[in-house]
Amino acid sequence: MKKLNVTKIDGKYYQLPKGYYAVEGRFGDQVYKENGAKNVTSKIMGDHNKGSRSSDDYIILTDNGVEKLILKG
Repeated sequence: MKKLNVTKIDGKYYQLPKGYYAVEGRFGDQVYKENGAKNVTSKIMGDHNKGSRSSDDYIILTDNGVEKLILKG
């Protein structure tokens, strides 16, 4: 399976931080770390923990702290 540097959430593609990847065909919040491929699904937070759906912001908790996923156009 191909490793991707983007993930698809709610029909939109988001760039993942360095060191994290998604697997082709397993989109959504299934994101893995390069060092050991541990699933970090529970660490993706839409609208900063289920706030209003008025924005496309998603954040992920990484080893470097909280990072915003960048929406790919």
